Amino acid sequence: VCDFGLARHFGEPLRPYTQRVQSLWYRAPELLLGQTSYTVAVDMWSVGCIFAEILLRKPVFEGKAELHQLGLIFGLTGLPDEETWPRCKDLANWKLAENFRMSTPRWRALFPELEDGGSLSDLGLEMLKSLMECCPAQRSSAAAAHKHPYLCWEAPQPQEPGMMPTFQESNAQGRAATNPAAIAVRRGGLGSLFPLNRAEREGPPAAGPAAGLLAR
Repeated sequence: VCDFGLARHFGEPLRPYTQRVQSLWYRAPELLLGQTSYTVAVDMWSVGCIFAEILLRKPVFEGKAELHQLGLIFGLTGLPDEETWPRCKDLANWKLAENFRMSTPRWRALFPELEDGGSLSDLGLEMLKSLMECCPAQRSSAAAAHKHPYLCWEAPQPQEPGMMPTFQESNAQGRAATNPAAIAVRRGGLGSLFPLNRAEREGPPAAGPAAGLLAR
């Protein structure tokens, strides 16, 4: 569900970083708005995007550029302000947010709760919103999300690790199982790959008159 193509190493204490990390569709709003001192909260935003993508069966924000991406985000979450995101207007690129009008969140419009139990329950929506909180300080941590009632109480329950299917470590093993050369090695050793030549098969020539003359 992820790769490390636009990942970076970080340590303690935190120091300023460039904000051009994460694929655009999964990039946290604080990065889009120019924050250079950020934490693993940006990864939790990406987890929320993947959660939404699983529900929708398509990416939730398919932005074509950073400004477009911000518009898609705020179209769902509503435009943040100093009350919902303290000091957000201090971010370097906050002027980008001023391109958008204040709007109400559209969570239930995008993730309706159906009578047959489909889509997303109230608990599920609560968890999704906690992962996709615009303010990084208020965004859910991995530990909190793991203990969220949506995962603990609602069906389907998470499987125990021992119940999960297992797979071969590499498809190279599967290829080796049907490769003629590999089969030959298992059955007859390396020699089976290199047949003896005629001289090796027939052995040394028998002694004859010429051999006797040489011996004398």
